[in-house]
Amino acid sequence: MPSPDETTVFLQLSAKRQLDSLAAARAAGATISFDTNMRPRLWRGNAELRYWTMRAADVADIVLPSFGEESQAFGDAHPEDTAERYAAAGAATVVVKNGAGPVLAVDGPVRLRLNPVPAVPVDSTAAGDSFAGAFLAALMQGKALDNAVRDAMSVAARVVQSRGALVPVGVD
Repeated sequence: MPSPDETTVFLQLSAKRQLDSLAAARAAGATISFDTNMRPRLWRGNAELRYWTMRAADVADIVLPSFGEESQAFGDAHPEDTAERYAAAGAATVVVKNGAGPVLAVDGPVRLRLNPVPAVPVDSTAAGDSFAGAFLAALMQGKALDNAVRDAMSVAARVVQSRGALVPVGVD
């Protein structure tokens, strides 16, 4: 069995290789999207979580953070703090999800604050993944940033109104 130090070195090398692969794909013209989807209990501490999150953000064109997680991990006071950090890391587009609060979407000089679709939440399982999938699908269809965020909010609102991750939805 490897020692804890050997395991740490292996995981760090693996993460570095993955990030190098993403950077190469981006350099070759691929668009890289990163949903921060933090899981603090999987890290040895906040410093490690912050380090690897920002390393991943360095290779991303689109970053989809959740303000509540960012506030806990990075101490962000406002969604703008979150958006500015990821834009400074090189993301062209940052969409800060904010639960029942307004979504902040930043794409270069464009800043949009959109109120979420009203919903009575039953279960938040898959809300963020649903948002990300719908948002990216809308962008791939050529929709404008505001419409892509609206589609994403609509799908996420439908998802949180049911139990579990598999919910029948469609975008209008």
